[in-house]
Amino acid sequence: MIILVSLLLVGWLSTPLVRATRQLVSAASQVGGGTYPQVTAQNNGLIGWLERHTTLRTRLTIAMIFVVLLMVGTMEIITVPTEKLQLETILKDNIISSGEWIGQLLSENIDTFPLETGQSLTADQLVQAMGATNGFNAAKLQELTERTQGGTLAYMAFVNMDGETILSDQLSLVGETFPVPDQITMEEDIWHDDAVWTVSLPLQQGNSNEQIGVIRMAIVRSGLNAFLDESRLLLHLFGLAAILAAVLLAQVIGSAVAQPIHKLAAGTRRVAQGDLSVQFRVDTKDEMSVLAQAFNQMVVGLREREWLRDMFGRFVSQEVADAIRTGQVRLEGENRVVSVLFCDIRGFTSHSERHTPEEVVALLNEYLPIVVDAAQAHQGTVNKFGGDSTLVIYGAPKQLGESAYQAVLTALEMRANLQALNVQLVERDEEPIRIGVGINTGIVLAGAVGPHARQEYTVIGDTVNLASRIEALNKDYSEYDILISGNTYDALGSRRSEFSFVDLGEVIIRGKAEGVRVWAVGQKKNQRIKDDC
Repeated sequence: MIILVSLLLVGWLSTPLVRATRQLVSAASQVGGGTYPQVTAQNNGLIGWLERHTTLRTRLTIAMIFVVLLMVGTMEIITVPTEKLQLETILKDNIISSGEWIGQLLSENIDTFPLETGQSLTADQLVQAMGATNGFNAAKLQELTERTQGGTLAYMAFVNMDGETILSDQLSLVGETFPVPDQITMEEDIWHDDAVWTVSLPLQQGNSNEQIGVIRMAIVRSGLNAFLDESRLLLHLFGLAAILAAVLLAQVIGSAVAQPIHKLAAGTRRVAQGDLSVQFRVDTKDEMSVLAQAFNQMVVGLREREWLRDMFGRFVSQEVADAIRTGQVRLEGENRVVSVLFCDIRGFTSHSERHTPEEVVALLNEYLPIVVDAAQAHQGTVNKFGGDSTLVIYGAPKQLGESAYQAVLTALEMRANLQALNVQLVERDEEPIRIGVGINTGIVLAGAVGPHARQEYTVIGDTVNLASRIEALNKDYSEYDILISGNTYDALGSRRSEFSFVDLGEVIIRGKAEGVRVWAVGQKKNQRIKDDC
């Protein structure tokens, strides 16, 4: 029974831990693969409440104490009564043996006083018979019968065949009448408010075997009860010591189990804070090692996705990456009012023919940060690179109130920073760079295009095409490097007063039935910026 209960408690303690470990292993594997499941507790009721509000160490301590109490209680219920029954049997046997021995001694000596048939033994004859026994006296009899396995002699009496007590160590019993059985009997009785066993032993005369009376003895049972009480006390002391040992053992086992859990929890917190260098040693085969291995695999998967996210942010605007990750972008597309900026390097094709691919890439790596930094400084989204050309969007995926103004500021900052780069190029005896910028403002469809397996967030519409055509006009108006459409000029509103413009009039653009008003941006007022880049 105790073993069965212990197994049930072990199952109760281990099952939630094993179940939670398996759930975490499964969750960690899914996280490593890119899925983020929600792990929830499943137990309800008392067990669920204990699991949610107590530690494993506490539950283990409670279980150990319960097992010890069950063991001690079972021992007290089963062992003490069994011990009591055995002691009572032994005590009764010893009492009867002692009585038989006493009766035999008296019978042999009484034979010296022949009694006529029906004549009762007198007290004087009994005393003479006891005195005639070699080495036998009342003191010796008291010594033999005083304690027998925890029993104390309450009284001893000799009863004749008439049932009259003729001799006793208790004077109050002399003259009292008792039954005269013809065989040994033992019965429970009360003597002076004490529970006793009363034994009646037939007394016979010598070899004639004629019964001449009864030896009656009463043994107090309090000694046996005191012995059993001491046994219970020792059992309780053992139980208390076992409880203390169980508590200490539960703390040790709980600490051994909780320590790796605390380490995993600390590692999880570090991962949550962005530290993906956490790894655990796996050198055993238990469930915690399985969980640690799954944790390590999860961190590896997170590292890979962090690397992909970083690379995604490099090749795609960080604003787009963040908007897609946070669900701010409707990938199916939505209409937005945006400003579109196109720019490229003038004469880049001929420049590429005169230089090696390595030199061309080195030049682009110096030039493109100028475009990207200026765009990001003014809330622009670098949408795509096309060799030396760049498309920057203002107003998608993030809403922007003054998209035209920010686009013009970007173009001016690009012009200023390019001047600094050209100084360095000239110092290295390299050709300076000239760029052309075209800006247009209008409605576009912003969303994801391309097959589901490889989509690209971009903007589509006539506004984008017109921005590209305006950028190409820089070849015709080589004295200018920043051209904007009439739509952008109008969208600047009161901000127009901050810039100087040159009105190029209406320009016929391929694909347009009507001419498009084009303006060249000179410089921002109160700021010295060269016009000829």
